[in-house]
Amino acid sequence: MRRGDGVTGTEVLREATGSRRPRIDIICPTYNRSTAIRPTLTGVLEQSVGDWRLLVVSDASSDDTEDVVLGCRDPRIALLRSERHGHPGGPRNVGLAHARAPYIAYLDHDDLWEPHHLRTLLEQLERGAEIVATGATYIDHEGRETGRTEPADMVWHPDLQAVYALFEPARVGHVRGVVESVGGWTTDTAGFEDWDLWWRLGEAGHAFQPVLERTAVIYRGSDTRTESVRARYAIPVGRTDSEDAARGCLDALADDGTRDRLAALYAADFADWWDALARDDRFRTAPGTARAEVLGALRERSDGARTHVFTQLRHARRRDGHLLYDPAWCTSKDQAARMSAVMRDRDVRQREFLHGLLARGASGG
Repeated sequence: MRRGDGVTGTEVLREATGSRRPRIDIICPTYNRSTAIRPTLTGVLEQSVGDWRLLVVSDASSDDTEDVVLGCRDPRIALLRSERHGHPGGPRNVGLAHARAPYIAYLDHDDLWEPHHLRTLLEQLERGAEIVATGATYIDHEGRETGRTEPADMVWHPDLQAVYALFEPARVGHVRGVVESVGGWTTDTAGFEDWDLWWRLGEAGHAFQPVLERTAVIYRGSDTRTESVRARYAIPVGRTDSEDAARGCLDALADDGTRDRLAALYAADFADWWDALARDDRFRTAPGTARAEVLGALRERSDGARTHVFTQLRHARRRDGHLLYDPAWCTSKDQAARMSAVMRDRDVRQREFLHGLLARGASGG
C-alpha cells in the first residue's frame, strides 16, 4: 500500500493571506471541476466561523478549474497544484503538508456545507475531541434529497469502523497531526481511502466523536469515485470440496423460506452485537442522545431490515476446493483480515446456517 504519497511536485499558485492564525484549515482536492466548484467554495465563504483557511489542491487539472478558484478573490483561499495522482489521497496529503492551523477539515469538490458546519466541528474539537464526524444530507445530481443521517447512524466503535465505511471526508474534522501519525492518506486505487484511514486511526486508539447536526450535503451519483472502486479482497464465509454444494448453496439463498430464516438470524446476531458494542467503553454516541434510545433504534433497524449478510456472496474455485466469499472493498490485507474477524464473531448464527446448507449439499441431502 502507498501511504503519505503526493507531497512532492507541488506548485503554490496562490497563497492565502487573509487569516494569519486560522483556527482550522480546510483541504479540498479537485480535478477538472470547472465552474461546478463554485457552490462548494460558496459554502465555505458562508460559514458562520470566519477564521479559516481553504487549501484547494488541484490534481493537475487540465481545464479551467484553477482559473475559477483564482477568480474567487477571498484572501483566505489558497490554490496549490500537485502532480497528477488520479486519486484524492495524494492531494489531501499535499494539503496536510501545507496546513498550519490546529485543526483540519475536509471538503470534496462536489460536496457542500451548511453555514454552521465549521462551528459544529470546532465546538467538539476545542472541547478535546480528536476526530469529529457530523451528520449529513444526501442529494442526487439534480439536488434532490435522497437520504439523511439519523441518530442511529451517529455511533462509533472501532469494530463498526472495521466493517463499515462510516463517514465521508466532508463530514470529518480532526486535530492536526493525527492523520500523519498513522501514515497519512493512502494513494492506493483499490478500496475506499477514507474508510482505510478512519480504520487505521481507530486501530491506533484514536476515537471519533459523532454529532447529530446534519451540516454536510453529500453528492451521491453514478459518476462518483465510490461507484467505480474495485474490490481487491475476499472475506471467506464457507468452503466445500463440492462445486455442486457451493452452487446449490447460492441457489438456496434465493429461496423465500431461506431468506426469511436468515433474516431472523440476522436480527438475532445484530441484537447481540449491538449489546456487546454498547457495553464497551469505546462505543460513542452523539452528545444529547440517550444511549438506551440509540441502542433501541439500532435493534429496531436490524429487526426490520429483512435481510442477511450473504446478499453479495460469491463462489470461486480454489486449489483446496470451492470458496464462498464476500467481496471486500478494503485497501490492505490487514484491513480485510480485521474486517473478517469482526464479521466472523458477529454473524455466528447466520454462518452456522450457511455451513449447514453446504454440508447438506455436499452429502447430497
